[in-house]
Amino acid sequence: YETGEQKVAFSIKKNIDAAVAIVKPMLDSMDVKLYIDMQDETAVGYERAFCRAITNILLLSRDSFASDGVESKRIAIIGKKHGDVYRITIEDNSNIKDIDILQDDVFSVHRNSSRFGVGLGLFVSKLVIEQNMGGIVKAEASEVGMLFSIELKI
Repeated sequence: YETGEQKVAFSIKKNIDAAVAIVKPMLDSMDVKLYIDMQDETAVGYERAFCRAITNILLLSRDSFASDGVESKRIAIIGKKHGDVYRITIEDNSNIKDIDILQDDVFSVHRNSSRFGVGLGLFVSKLVIEQNMGGIVKAEASEVGMLFSIELKI
């Protein structure tokens, strides 16, 4: 997949902060609280595509809150270095338990419903991070909602 970008060294934290800034007004309007705990590290890859990937995941969380009636909405973004890998987890408490939505199907090019209309964006995000940046992207149901994890070599 061609991103139209050159690979560059970029700050992971700066790009997650940029993605949060894009969606924060929408999250604030829905009373979604953000918890962010990030160590800053440098990754090499497609900076804008990485920022879009984080934005797409946050938009999926936002959309899941719009339909499930959770009162104390929250999203936690954690980023930590583990050896030569940087692991980012994004977890919400949306009560989404539909495993069909959260398996690899959520990243399918054909997945795009009115409920979570970011299917193509998630497909491209996974493609760029895994094929072009050598990372790993996963989605699963957690005890409280959705859990996305991204691993990047640093």
